[in-house]
Order: sequence, then C-alpha cells, then structure tokens
Amino acid sequence: MRSYIILTVTISVFMSLREIVDKECWCVIYSGSMEHFSNSKYTQWYWTIVETRQRWPLDECVYSEEHHVIPESFFKQRSRNGPAGWLDGDPEDRSNLVRLSAREHFICHWLLVKMTTGIAHIKMRDALEMMGVDSENQKRYSTRITSRVFERNRIIVAQQRSERMMGDGNPAKRPEVGKAISESKLGVKRAPFSEEWIANMTATRQGDRNGMWGKTHSEESKEKIRASAENLAWVNNGASDLKIQKSEVEKYLREGWVRGRKYVERGSRDKKLCPHCGTLAAANTYKRWHGDNCRHKQK
Repeated sequence: MRSYIILTVTISVFMSLREIVDKECWCVIYSGSMEHFSNSKYTQWYWTIVETRQRWPLDECVYSEEHHVIPESFFKQRSRNGPAGWLDGDPEDRSNLVRLSAREHFICHWLLVKMTTGIAHIKMRDALEMMGVDSENQKRYSTRITSRVFERNRIIVAQQRSERMMGDGNPAKRPEVGKAISESKLGVKRAPFSEEWIANMTATRQGDRNGMWGKTHSEESKEKIRASAENLAWVNNGASDLKIQKSEVEKYLREGWVRGRKYVERGSRDKKLCPHCGTLAAANTYKRWHGDNCRHKQK
C-alpha cells in the first residue's frame, strides 16, 4: 500500500509538471514517430519523465544514463548495428538525448514497450530484453527484472524473432546472401578430422545408438532403393566422378564427360581371417561383420 501511494503521488507530481512544459518543440521534432505511439496513460507517463528531465537535469554528481527520447532504432541513419528504421534525421542530435537515472531509464524502456505498436513494439521488446543483460561490460542494476516479467517478455521476443525469420524474412533465403556465403567458402579447405574426432563419431553410431540397430528394411523399402539405384549412372571428366540420373547422361556426354567412373589403380586391401566363420574379409569391413560382431560367434 505504501509503494502504491508513493507511485501515485510521484505520477501526480509529474503530470502537474507536464502542464507547464513547453511542447511546441516536441511536436515538431517527434511528429514522425507519433503514429507508433498509442494514446494511453503509458505514453503520458513517458513524456512526463522525459520532459521533466529535459527541463530539470540531474546533478552531475548523480549517476545517470543517456537515453534516446525517440529510440535510435526508429531512424534510417543509425549509430548502432541493426536494421534501419523509418525516420529521417540524426538520432544523436542533442534534442533527442536526455540523461536519466538508471531507474528512470529502465522505466522508460518498459513504458516504451507498452505504448508502441507494430514494428516499433517489436524493436522495443528487444531493447527491454537488453536492459536486463548482465555481463562484464554491463552491470547496471542492483535488482533484476522479476521472473514473471522476464518470462513474459522473453516468450514474446522469441515469438516475434521466429516470425521475422520465416519466409522472405530469413536472410539465408535471399539470393545475394546465399551468393556471398558461397563465395566466402571458395578455395577454403576443411582441416582433416583428428583421430579422436573419428573415434568419437564411430562410437556414437555403434550398438543401440545406430539408427538401424535391431531393424531391417522392409521389402517395399528395398524395392524403392533398388529402383532408385537402377535410374542412376556414373560419368567422369577425367578428374572427378559424378552420379546422375540416366536421363541426363546424353547431356553430360555432349559436354565432354564419359560413361563410368575414372580408373584409379588401387593396391589390394589387407585381409583378416574371421575365427568364427572362417571368412577371409577385407580389413575395412572385418570389424562390422566379423570378429566380435560375427553372427556365428558362440554366445
């Protein structure tokens, strides 16, 4: 009850002060952003705090933070990283800056979430989330956002970001982005896998961790695999092999490719004798089908 009375009195004082502040300059400078501000009590409280601090600044000895009255992300010409906004002008103009206490700064960003609509609301959700970031370079507040407020804001921000990344909003689906990624990979060779990496990958596919462990392909699946393989053919250009659809063979032959895979002289593989079934198996397949995994091994 005491906190409620203090808040009510504070707001009443701010609203009284607002009546004596000259608003002509605000209407001229910020008219372009008003369409995204709702006509609500939150908007009134926001302008009251801002206008009061513009008229009666904090003492220099008091800790304060710089705040963009009209958010910097609303402007086409931005001083920070991020998508451009829709307003002309300079967000760093002195008329658009005000110094607030840390508490006032947080409250203003909270009010901006409640008083904005459309794309402006999405941007202000992101900004509010950043107000709660705690790192080596940013430790603003001795108290944190309550868990319920944090959860609600995080859920809404996640939904909005997901919607922005769908369809044409996903940068990876833009042709120029795909081309830039492709060009950045040209001539770049992957480092060879280490023995440890290979051993770890092998371990993740053995036993019951193998997707086909204890399973067999149905006759229908086998027939599909067989049919798919029958429609494929190998061609080579002397330097590399390529598996293509049989219907495309003539096209590749006209371009100088030849049928079949290129011949590579290979030495004979080492072979091992399985003690359980007596099969002389190639070393690369021995471990999978013979030795401890041999089906003839006595249990």
